[in-house]
Amino acid sequence: MTAARSGAISPNLAVLILSAAGFGSLYLLFAVVPVLAAGHGGRFGAGLSTAVFMGTTVLVQFWLPRIAMRVRPHLLVMGSLLLLALPAPVYSWTGGLWPVLLATAVRGAGFGILTVVGVALVSAYTPRGRRGSALGIYGLATSFTGVVAPPLGLVMLEAGRGTVVYLVALLVPLGTLWSLGIVRRASPGPMATVEAGSRGLSGVWRDGRLMKPSLLFLPCAVAYGGVYSFLPLSSADAPGALLLFGAGFAAARFFCGPIADAVRPDLLAVPLLGLSLLGVLLTAWITGWGLMLASLMAGTGIGGLATASLVAVMAQASAGEGALASSVWNLTFDLGIAFGGLGLGALAALSSYLVVYLTAAACIAVAFCAAALRLIRRVPKAAT
Repeated sequence: MTAARSGAISPNLAVLILSAAGFGSLYLLFAVVPVLAAGHGGRFGAGLSTAVFMGTTVLVQFWLPRIAMRVRPHLLVMGSLLLLALPAPVYSWTGGLWPVLLATAVRGAGFGILTVVGVALVSAYTPRGRRGSALGIYGLATSFTGVVAPPLGLVMLEAGRGTVVYLVALLVPLGTLWSLGIVRRASPGPMATVEAGSRGLSGVWRDGRLMKPSLLFLPCAVAYGGVYSFLPLSSADAPGALLLFGAGFAAARFFCGPIADAVRPDLLAVPLLGLSLLGVLLTAWITGWGLMLASLMAGTGIGGLATASLVAVMAQASAGEGALASSVWNLTFDLGIAFGGLGLGALAALSSYLVVYLTAAACIAVAFCAAALRLIRRVPKAAT
């Protein structure tokens, strides 16, 4: 791929614009859709909506490394934005749970394409030694809308302005399609040749270089899905808490990028997992301003580990395997979110929201102990 500029906009910036628009459409409805689904299917319906979205996301991500060998990146990005945007107005016309789930499934497919292609293009356009910084900026661009969009969507829905929310979710991605031409000129062919990408996802699961950083982040992804699915249903303070959760997530994704270029991932993992664990635990017990602080802590820890683990995975990708490595990390993230919606949704239906948050915290605690033990074992080796 080339990284030639088109006017004042570089290919990297074009990818950031397109990705930010797609994620903006996602986040605006991410907390709204569970509320709509809960109106028809209760607590389990709310969790099911998140699981359906992430289920189609994961299904598309699984096949995307093969598809990326044959389809040019700008066409993939265009398809992803159309799939995210066009179903949004359907939520205005739904009269039951199944139409909500169908529209959500289509949007999940678009999101699955965008996540993999966006990360792969940013990595391809950036020199290896600066990928942490570039992926940190990508993380900020894609999660910044998560600061204001989820609580804004909830507030407007509660005010009877749901139709406006769905219209904005439709128009924002469509308004950035003009920048596809920059990506088309910068990437004249598919992201990987058949030979370079022949390994496929089926041959990656035993590759510890790619899987270990991803699996370490998995419990945080579960907590992420749980927070967005059930905090709007479990607390009247959800809009403010989600605002700070998104702010911490976005800021940490950005600031941990340059740090990840200079510091080993395992050194970052332990404090970030500890912060995530403490934030989720406090979310289970407290309300008011305490919940705001807990949400900020949880979002910061999860966002920081998202960037650190993504940098670690992409650093291990060989030539032509950017889409493959991106799929591994995004699959882990989105499978965790899906379990956070469906698995924790089943717990919420059978018990209480307290059990949901405690289960998410327990998953993070396991990862924290594993990361701490690995770090302790490496200290004597480094000294030797």
